[in-house]
Amino acid sequence: MALPVTGGNDYLPLRPSGEAYYPAKRRNADAVNDDFHCPQHKRTKYPQHSQFADPVAYKVVDEPPLSYSPFHPHHPHHRYPSPLPHLPSPEPPGTAAPAMERTASGHSIRSDPTERCASTELLEDHEAAQRVRDHLATFRRRNPDSKHERILRSIINPRHHHHQHRHDPSSYPLDNEALESIFSAANEIFFNGRLSQRVSWDWSHSSAARYDARVVGTTALRRAAAHTRGFETLIVLSSPILRDPQYSRRLLISTFLHELIHCYLFICCGFRARWCGGHTDGFRDIAAVIDEWVGEGGGLYLRRVEADLDLFRVGG
Repeated sequence: MALPVTGGNDYLPLRPSGEAYYPAKRRNADAVNDDFHCPQHKRTKYPQHSQFADPVAYKVVDEPPLSYSPFHPHHPHHRYPSPLPHLPSPEPPGTAAPAMERTASGHSIRSDPTERCASTELLEDHEAAQRVRDHLATFRRRNPDSKHERILRSIINPRHHHHQHRHDPSSYPLDNEALESIFSAANEIFFNGRLSQRVSWDWSHSSAARYDARVVGTTALRRAAAHTRGFETLIVLSSPILRDPQYSRRLLISTFLHELIHCYLFICCGFRARWCGGHTDGFRDIAAVIDEWVGEGGGLYLRRVEADLDLFRVGG
């Protein structure tokens, strides 16, 4: 039985499997190494553990010094409701956790030097990306008036007459219900349902200073329960940056979709999706597919694997 999705207040946390999540983070330009060699291999099974890749992140362009924190983790305004508190997943007995991070709801994330692989057959990076392109073409042919497409487009580009009291309808906030809608629509339109019951998300904890100014979002993964097989993922969204009123809601939409691409590749390809800082050729291909679907007026800039915050400033 698959694990439930965690997103809003009405959803339960992922069922504990005895392992913490292992992070792949969304960084800015200075911290992403996109020159990592990415050899192509035949599709293989992974019965043995191989080396655990370095964490990757989607961060902010023109990263400030680590001591500089332009955004405080606790804003007086709370434009987005936080999920209800969840109990953290239990750790295996005797497990050392030298680098432990927790989200606002208590999920634990740590770096681990050992790559953990599922026993299922995984896809190559380019195969996973091609499946997104093929599925989108089939989906649009079979569903010319798709409700999922209408919902996602209306969230990305809200109609002005629905928000006459606002000068900029694209600036109104997104709550967790809207994130649920984005997830459900993107899962059907682009990912052929592969994310179902394998993706959870949460806001960053105030003690995680890297989310104050450097990291916009991260995606962690862990091996799913034995009866489920494969991988499950956890998205952590920067509360200080993504809830800051100086940025358009498009920044949250872009970040969330960016992390959903990571989730898809982790689920399909396993830990190898961490190569190239997580932004593999397949990642870039999928980002281009979604950008093309959104259109030029969408302003999500998914092809850019770095977050240029100036592009998302309200009134900018």
